[in-house]
Amino acid sequence: MEASTAAKRRYIVRDSKPVLVPNSPLSAIRTPLFSTKAKLGVLGEPFRKPLSAGVLDESLADFVRRRLGQEFLDYTINPMVGGIYAGDPEKLSVGHAFPKVKALEDEFGSLIKGAVGRMRQRRKSGETPHKKRVLSFPNGLGELTEALSTRLGDKLHLKSPISRIKRNPTGSYEVNSTEVDHLIYAGQSHFLQSITFEKFNGLPDASLSEIIYAPVHSVTLGFNREDISHPLDGFGVLVPEVEPLKILGCLFTSSIFPQRAPDGGVTLTVFIGGMRRPELTQLDDNALLQVIHEDLNTLLGVRGKAKFTSINRWYKAIPQYEVGYGKVLNTLSSIETANPGFEFAGNYKTGISLDACIRFGWNYSLKKPT
Repeated sequence: MEASTAAKRRYIVRDSKPVLVPNSPLSAIRTPLFSTKAKLGVLGEPFRKPLSAGVLDESLADFVRRRLGQEFLDYTINPMVGGIYAGDPEKLSVGHAFPKVKALEDEFGSLIKGAVGRMRQRRKSGETPHKKRVLSFPNGLGELTEALSTRLGDKLHLKSPISRIKRNPTGSYEVNSTEVDHLIYAGQSHFLQSITFEKFNGLPDASLSEIIYAPVHSVTLGFNREDISHPLDGFGVLVPEVEPLKILGCLFTSSIFPQRAPDGGVTLTVFIGGMRRPELTQLDDNALLQVIHEDLNTLLGVRGKAKFTSINRWYKAIPQYEVGYGKVLNTLSSIETANPGFEFAGNYKTGISLDACIRFGWNYSLKKPT
C-alpha cells in the first residue's frame, strides 16, 4: 500500500505554527522558516573548508553549525533528528548516524557540491534515480512479521527465553539445550546481560548492554474531521527543540494512508519523549494525553476530544549512535571475527530504519555461511 501524494508535503514548526517545508528553489527563497541571514548563510556553504576526510566523531550539531549555521540546525536538523532518532544532535555522531551526509563533505568538500556531484555521477553512469516511496500494509506493519512467522512454520519457537549460549570446540553453538552451526543474536543489546556466554573468544560484555536507547511513546488518536482546523495536507509536522512545545512531532496518519480512518474522521500519531524530554515518558496516561492535546490544539487547532486513543510505551525505543559509537561497532566486529558462525543483527548495528534492517538480513542470507 503506497502513501498518498499528500505525504510529499512536510511541516516544521516555527513560532508555534506549522510551516511548509520548501520543496523547490523558489519556495526555499520565499519560506518564512528561515531568516534572510540564514538563507544567505547557506549560499556560502560551498566555500567553507571541510574537516579532514574520514573524521567520523564530530557531533551532528557541530557539523551542521560549521557548514550551514545555527538557524539551519535549529529549524531543520534538530526537528529531523527528533523525528528519526528521537535524539540529540549535540551528541549524535554525524559519521555514524548520517554517514551519507558526511560522505558528501569527505568526497566533494561541500554538501551542495556533493549533491550536484552525485547527480552528475548518476547521469554519467546512466543510473536511474531510485524513486523513494512511503509504503505500508493494509493492516499495519504487523503483516510483515506475520508473513515471516507463517513462512517459518514449526521452525519458529516463541516464548522461549535464552539463558545460556555455549561455543563448542567444534565451532557449533549450544543454545540452552539445542545445538546449531550458526547463530544470529537479533535481540536488543541490553538483553545480553541476562544471557550466560560460555567458551566465547571475547564476551558480549556489559559495554554493549550500555548502549543508550531513547525512550519514546507513540500515541494514536482519532478525531472527527470537523474538530481540527488544520487541513492536514501532508505527511506530518516536526517540532524543533527551540519551540515552546513538548511533543516531538505528529504524523497525519490518515492523510498518508486514507484507509486508516473512517469517513468523516482523521487519525493522528504523536511521538513524545526521546532524549529531548525523557521525563514525559514517565507520565500516566491521563497526564500524557493532556500534554498532547494542549500541543495539538496549539499546532492544529484541535478542539474536540479524541474519539479513541492508543498508547504504546517504548522505554528503550531507538539506539543512539552517539560520538564514540565506533567503539561499539568495533566490539561487535571483534566478537564476530573471534567466534565464526556467531553474528549480531539489530538496529544498534545495521542502522535504525526498517529498511536498513531488512537490507542487512537480505545481504546476510546471500552470504550462504558455511
